Amino acid sequence: MPPVKVCFVALTLLLMGCHDAPRKNPFDPALTPPVEVERAETDKEEGTIFLQWERYEGQQAFAEYRVLRKMQGLEAVDTVQVIRDREQLQFIDAGDLEPETDYLYWVVVVNSAGFEVGSQQVAPEPFFLPAVNLLGAEANPRSGHIVLTWSGYAGPFFESYEVWRRSFGQESRRLAEIQEVTQTTWTDTEPVPDIEYSYFLKTLAAGNSQESQTREEVLRLTEVDLLRANFSSETASAELLWTAYTGPRFEAYEVIRRTEETLEKVVGVLTNVADTTFVDSLLDGNTKYIYNISVRTRWGDEEGEIRVPSEEKSDIFYSLTEVLSLPALSGTEKVQAVGLALDEEDQMLVGATLISTTTAKVMQAGVRLLLPGGNRFRTLFVREDGRDIKPARLSPIHMAARSGIVYVAVRLDLGDCLVGAVEYGGEVLWGEIAPTGDVFPAGFYLEEDGDVALVDREALVYYFGPDGKMRTSEDDENLPDLRKGLATDEGLPIWHIVMGYGAGQQGKDQLFVLVPDREESHILFRTLTPLAGENWIIGGRGGLEAGVGLEDGQTLSPQVIAFDPFYTRLLVLEEQGRLQMFDVRENRYITKWGGYGSGEGRFIVSPPTSIAVAVDSQGRVYVADGEERVQIFEP
Repeated sequence: MPPVKVCFVALTLLLMGCHDAPRKNPFDPALTPPVEVERAETDKEEGTIFLQWERYEGQQAFAEYRVLRKMQGLEAVDTVQVIRDREQLQFIDAGDLEPETDYLYWVVVVNSAGFEVGSQQVAPEPFFLPAVNLLGAEANPRSGHIVLTWSGYAGPFFESYEVWRRSFGQESRRLAEIQEVTQTTWTDTEPVPDIEYSYFLKTLAAGNSQESQTREEVLRLTEVDLLRANFSSETASAELLWTAYTGPRFEAYEVIRRTEETLEKVVGVLTNVADTTFVDSLLDGNTKYIYNISVRTRWGDEEGEIRVPSEEKSDIFYSLTEVLSLPALSGTEKVQAVGLALDEEDQMLVGATLISTTTAKVMQAGVRLLLPGGNRFRTLFVREDGRDIKPARLSPIHMAARSGIVYVAVRLDLGDCLVGAVEYGGEVLWGEIAPTGDVFPAGFYLEEDGDVALVDREALVYYFGPDGKMRTSEDDENLPDLRKGLATDEGLPIWHIVMGYGAGQQGKDQLFVLVPDREESHILFRTLTPLAGENWIIGGRGGLEAGVGLEDGQTLSPQVIAFDPFYTRLLVLEEQGRLQMFDVRENRYITKWGGYGSGEGRFIVSPPTSIAVAVDSQGRVYVADGEERVQIFEP
């Protein structure tokens, strides 16, 4: 066959074959159908989007899946993933997703010719960065810390927690950064007590910072409990007891004392936390003392010392409990001298000598006595022959009482001393004159056998029996003679004298003598050893150790001295109104109170004879002064 014929046949066969099997268009949508997105879910804790779609089943050859995403409302489209495996039908978008943002997703199928067709668009829920809840801020007074707790962060893209604190007038301060998401507690080890702090938490995630609510807390250090403050009139002291401090940074206990007139004063410092007792001594009587225990703690250079005071406790000994105004005498008379006596039943008796308030200021006749149960003074010891017995000016009046009888001694204006005995009913039993001349009476006491003894300023003792009969050591050599013993002390003339039965060592008696002009000691004492009969041996001598002056335990211008009934307490009232108490067994100062003045708890000591002091069996102290009153102080 010729070549032309062969070519023609071949062309004819080729055309015939094309007619029987036509070519498919790769861009025919029917041949590359879209896939359907079956699931579009948000993992809010991880901040991811999960997509799942059906497998491509088109006739055209598969090339790839393309996962597309765009923010709703915007035109820009991102291809977030290209998948060339026809069987991979899932994808998790963990890329740069923004919280609180709405996204649209769809899946595009691309065939081998490059034709692409997209699925429906889906809009999974957006995810959020959840806030952290600050659950609590709790102070621990034992450790001195504040502990914070919070709910753990349950969102995506965690970076860190930041603990912040602020206080009034201060900028917020970051205290800590925590990288571990599971940590939900933190302890502030450096709070300053008594400052209100506001705490909050910042949670950093996905480049964002979220702030929690605030919690306020104040570290209050635990105060100690002052359990008791026992006041003792025996020792003029306060014994304090408190609970031990259980908080942090202890440095010391400070025992703080104040009065209603004075500022706080640190009277004791204890640096051992286990030491919880303290005795504060040498306190003044009739003074309200107020105590608290302050715990001193140390908190660094800026804060320095911080103190935690306890509640206060207060008390008073020898407190003024009663003021008795002496009955009015008359509008033209005033008490010139006053005396006090207390009997064995603690009944009070008052004696007085009067002076007119006219220009002449003449001494009035007789002695006035206020007897138990009476409400007015009774004038006694007026002579029956009409010649008045007038006490001398500036003469003290001495008194003693026992078994319903009061004994009185006072110097008269014509010299000598009147000594008398009066029943409580007012009947004068006897009145005798001791021939003291111009010498003033200095002491007056009751002997154990019932005799009354008057001691003048020259130390001569006059004894009076129950019938008033008088005798002296000049009449009877067996009677005690104080003049020899006291002269060796250069203690004459004496101003005031008191006898202390059993006050000496080893049961010996002591005689206490007031000598205001003595330079080294105003209060002298001699040991008296009784002999058979009525005489004594006058032994060793001494004086109050503190000497003369205005310091506690020293005396200056003393006017009167008195014993308690047990001869263990000696009271000294001075011209400036100070009343001091001494323990004569130990020659030790105990306490003081008073001061010159007319106010309660103070004393008018002018003229010096207008005062008297007495102590009853219960330790109550009675003081009569120039205000014509008796003040009673309870131990």
